[in-house]
Amino acid sequence: MLARIAAVLLAATVLLFASSAIADEPAVKAVVFVPPRDIEAPLRDALTAQLSGVVVELVVEHFATEPDSLRESVDESHSLAAAHQAIGVFWLDVRAKDEWLVFLAVPAGRRVLMRRVPLGPDGSVAAMEAVAVITRESTAALLAGQTIGMTEVVVPGEPEKPVAVVPAPTPKPVPAPAKPRVWTPLHGFSFSTSYYADTYATESGLSSGAGFSPAWRFANGFRVGASFVSFQPEEANVQGLAFLVRRYPIGIEAGYSYAREKWVFGFALRGIVELTTRHVLAALPPAAPTADSQRAVVFLSPRLRFDYRVGEAMSVFLAAGADFALNGFSFVNRVDGVDRPVFEPLRVRPAGEVGVAFWP
Repeated sequence: MLARIAAVLLAATVLLFASSAIADEPAVKAVVFVPPRDIEAPLRDALTAQLSGVVVELVVEHFATEPDSLRESVDESHSLAAAHQAIGVFWLDVRAKDEWLVFLAVPAGRRVLMRRVPLGPDGSVAAMEAVAVITRESTAALLAGQTIGMTEVVVPGEPEKPVAVVPAPTPKPVPAPAKPRVWTPLHGFSFSTSYYADTYATESGLSSGAGFSPAWRFANGFRVGASFVSFQPEEANVQGLAFLVRRYPIGIEAGYSYAREKWVFGFALRGIVELTTRHVLAALPPAAPTADSQRAVVFLSPRLRFDYRVGEAMSVFLAAGADFALNGFSFVNRVDGVDRPVFEPLRVRPAGEVGVAFWP
């Protein structure tokens, strides 16, 4: 019986000491960090990683308003410190182009400290890592009651406090840098006009005209379109025969284009039906003039195209390819009772164009 009573008393004593130890265990202290909203997620990850070995609770908050001055930021930080019983409130000023400013408000001494973080070639990624390291070192110094490696600044509107270091000048307000212009991807309807040239025939050399092309580009990059080229009439003099050739090419095409913000590179396969007419102007003996004739030729034309955007709804482009005739022909004329070829369009003709496309 006495053994049981002793065991019960011993167990009660152990529980009493354990409860006392738990009650005496200090609560984890908190620090508040106020990040800019546009880099909040990556900065939170960097802070969490750096503070993982420090016994402190990280609280990410935002100011209730958008402070325009250091005085307003300090007032907001005091409210956050009181709300979370925090030992310090950090915030970040990213308005300058070449550096960030890390601020720390310490409620216990009503001090405001500052540290500069230069923006190097690595940009904001390295700067965020530096901010996280400064936050860890300053938090550890706060918890240990040691000197914090930051410069104390004088808050306008409050009496200047004696400090052991030379006060840093109050940073001048710097206007926020203009956001880079981001253009939406090119898709939908477009209309282009161009200077078009090809090698039509050995007798005529290089032919040129004005090209017109409506098209539609889908969001997935697939592109369909049509084309028409208005060529200058070709005048030829062959074997005593003078004649005029007119061409009317009409095409449809389909292809795929890969687009970035300011340029588009694409490949397309174009089918062309070209109506060609010949009108005899004069004939010297022994050639005899023949009646006007007309031919229709079908071409298959693979093409590469490069567009560069010069505006939100306008681009300049360069395209090149080759037209392969599926049914060639020759213009002939009767000489001494025999039909002889006098004008033969090429069955494979290089072609190219340079122009402007509009995206309404």
